[in-house]
Amino acid sequence: MAGPAIAACLLLAWGHIRHQLALSTQTRALPDGAGDLQLDPLLEIEMQRRPLQLNARYLPSMLLREPQERGTFSLLHRGILSGTLRLSKDRRLLAEQRLAHGPTDLSWLALPPDAAPPILTRSFRSRPVGSLESSSWISFEQALRQRLRLALTAHYSLSGGLSNEDQLILPRVRSVDLGASGTFGARRETFSLAVTGSRGWISTGGRTALLGVSSAWRHAFGRRLESELSAGLSVLGGDGQERGGVVPTGAITLRRELPSTRGGVGGRITLRWGPFLDRATGALLRRAEGSARVDFAPLRSVVISASGGLAVTPDAVPRVLGQGAVGIAHKLTSALTLSAGVRRAALPNVEWAGLITTTLSEQGSSR
Repeated sequence: MAGPAIAACLLLAWGHIRHQLALSTQTRALPDGAGDLQLDPLLEIEMQRRPLQLNARYLPSMLLREPQERGTFSLLHRGILSGTLRLSKDRRLLAEQRLAHGPTDLSWLALPPDAAPPILTRSFRSRPVGSLESSSWISFEQALRQRLRLALTAHYSLSGGLSNEDQLILPRVRSVDLGASGTFGARRETFSLAVTGSRGWISTGGRTALLGVSSAWRHAFGRRLESELSAGLSVLGGDGQERGGVVPTGAITLRRELPSTRGGVGGRITLRWGPFLDRATGALLRRAEGSARVDFAPLRSVVISASGGLAVTPDAVPRVLGQGAVGIAHKLTSALTLSAGVRRAALPNVEWAGLITTTLSEQGSSR
């Protein structure tokens, strides 16, 4: 990717950098004798020098698949370039650019195991689809008082298939989002209020619109445990064939950070209701979803986990999608982790996969 490569050269020229190298390999055993080998390298370079902080990441994904009917090899390029400019003690400007280009796996195997599957979730037998994703984001933050912060945000995104054939599965969607939010924190409590507006254009000729207002309350109970509750309203609009009207929104999350001690327990539970983008049509649809993850560390270097997600879309053709996983991870050294697990998905047909993953990472800094 040109952006992260140029940014890496610029960071090197500054002289003071921090770098991270990582390689994750995942071997998957699938029904019918199918199998995958996925390689996910990561190159990250960061420079911190007041008042500017820059970060560049290149994280491609290489996938070898068997049998050949599923596609033998695919390479997805992904890059992230972000920066923070501190204008003064109370003001800062943040920006981020994300790019992804190449064959994209739309199967449930490409999802995190604790995510609720989106509407466009396919079987492991499906071939990758050529796609382009670009996301540009900029935000201005102002601290009005010691505990009160205001943020103004603008976001532009473009996503969809590369070729005309790919766009039959992933239509091109362009969207512009503007938002304003305020956050107030007091000891263990954090309150926020946000207003967002969005306008989307679909390559099939349709248009979407959204105006939303939401408030949130986050409470820290102590001992690594916190909760977050949000509620609001979204007004959906667009072309006549698109669903409109007022949709109440809400979400609740309970999370506990896994302690780095023997016998530690951590996890997260999230329930959400609200509009969701259907990548297959570009439309905004109502959706209910839930996801959960529980981690248990019988030893400091061993973590046993169970996770899953479920989603229900009542609009159009109602669909219920779900997945779950169990696994164990062993940190062999400070740089090497080995994990194994089993995943299962209902689309509604049931599919499963066995996985073995290794992750090798290295960090350092230089001047």
